[in-house]
Amino acid sequence: MNNNKNLLKKLSVGAIALGAGFISLNSLENLPSENKNDLIVEGYISKIPGDKLSDSFYKNEKQTLLESVESKIEKFYDDNFDIDVSFSNPSELNKESLGKNNVAINYMTMKNMLENPREVLYSFGGQELIDELETEIKKAQKVEGWNYETAEKIIFDTVKEGFYESFSGEGGFGSEIAHRAWVFPSKIYERKAENNDELANAYAFTMCHELGHIFGLEHTNGKNNFMNPHLRLEDILDFNFEMNSFQVKKIRDYLNKD
Repeated sequence: MNNNKNLLKKLSVGAIALGAGFISLNSLENLPSENKNDLIVEGYISKIPGDKLSDSFYKNEKQTLLESVESKIEKFYDDNFDIDVSFSNPSELNKESLGKNNVAINYMTMKNMLENPREVLYSFGGQELIDELETEIKKAQKVEGWNYETAEKIIFDTVKEGFYESFSGEGGFGSEIAHRAWVFPSKIYERKAENNDELANAYAFTMCHELGHIFGLEHTNGKNNFMNPHLRLEDILDFNFEMNSFQVKKIRDYLNKD
């Protein structure tokens, strides 16, 4: 059953790779002026006891932490895109309505994300990865004598173990295939942020970053670039990061392609 671990290796590099690609930084001043693409970002907040971002939504506080995150994401993308960000209860998510210009962010724990491993695998590997999954299930049935449900469960357990071994459970993933991102609670953010503004900056960074993956962007090592997975925490808390002209053009090309 060791081959089942190869399923993880097939996940989209743009979404989860730990290594950074190399993208040169170009001044946005050199980018031709174009009509802004419309972007709708639907955020869905799961109820996570004791989590500040989740509590700010479910306690209906005035000028909540979540509202600050919304406005910061809009401000970051608004120079180049006509973007609207809003958050609601996850029960309102309609996956069929998602597309290039209408994407979703799910704020939940990684454990909750992995409750539907088939959906996760499809989101990062498409039908090809699902076909490989079915092949592995059939092999397990033949070799081990298991029924379909048992083989599927054991393979999914292996996939989950791979996630927990490879990722801390903080940060997130963004899927171009599913037009969807998952962002996880961060104890580091809550511990290091000195106030709600810094905490909002940090979560806005993670969501901006994962949105970048949805729109086809890969990691970069560019200083203060929002797709740099190793950006200094101080810059994240200060909202000191940017998008370069190459990335703006790539997102525009993605949104405009048939």
